[in-house]
Amino acid sequence: MDIEDFYNWEKMSISNIISLMVKWFDVESVKMEVNKSNVESGVWWTIEFEKGCKKYFVNGQRTDIVRRRLIEQLDRLDIRKDYLNQQTP
Repeated sequence: MDIEDFYNWEKMSISNIISLMVKWFDVESVKMEVNKSNVESGVWWTIEFEKGCKKYFVNGQRTDIVRRRLIEQLDRLDIRKDYLNQQTP
């Protein structure tokens, strides 16, 4: 499998990113919840995941926001640090 298939998260759906998290990146569990809300979109997305002994939460009112925040959280965990360094000239 090409390295792009593992780390080019900006081109992936949330479900693909979550699958990689569990299968390859040592995330023990992921919970995703969608609730009715009084925000503009009418829904509120929440993703909770466990890595090591810590829990992480990502949320927002649209899937594009939640996906971007999930990627930002994973980047704070340095999961694709080497990949990003290779992409930067």
